[in-house]
Amino acid sequence: MKNIDSKQKLFEMMQKVNPDFLLKEEVQPIQNQQPQQQQLTPDQIVQDILAVNEGVSDIINKVVKYGKMGMLTLAILFAVAGNVNAETAKEVTKTGVEYLKINEKQAFYNMMIGAAIGKSKLATDLQDKSDYLNIRTYYWQEREGQTPIQLSSSAQAKLNELFNTLKSMDDSKRNELIQVGMQLKTVNPN
Repeated sequence: MKNIDSKQKLFEMMQKVNPDFLLKEEVQPIQNQQPQQQQLTPDQIVQDILAVNEGVSDIINKVVKYGKMGMLTLAILFAVAGNVNAETAKEVTKTGVEYLKINEKQAFYNMMIGAAIGKSKLATDLQDKSDYLNIRTYYWQEREGQTPIQLSSSAQAKLNELFNTLKSMDDSKRNELIQVGMQLKTVNPN
């Protein structure tokens, strides 16, 4: 009992000198009460997002959950988008991009623009070329804060192919695409 009284007196005396003073024993329980957040790898996050049974809304909800936790990255978005259908991929990336840091968000838009430009130059079929140019326009409008055009079903299928391609690229190739996308200043959607 005497030990508690002496600690209390010491505590009161130290608080007079410094009102913010806390005894070490008083700080310790507070630190121990904080839950420890388990560090997940990007692969574990992707697996968790894709391990849903209810459909698109559950995938979106998990993307939002990881986004709010600050654990969402461009690589995770591409991995998820590359494993779902075109419409879901578009919704996932549109939602997920909002949780990326501004530099990652711009990099995403520029990478998509660069990839679409590259694919449109390689396309020999007129419809394929048109689809890729529409994807380019869509992401340019997103980047510029404009309301994007509606993508046709064939353009959405090409978009899914782009996600699959980008998912498997190394960082140096993605950076090249970002540089290409950054160079696009204006678009004539007609």
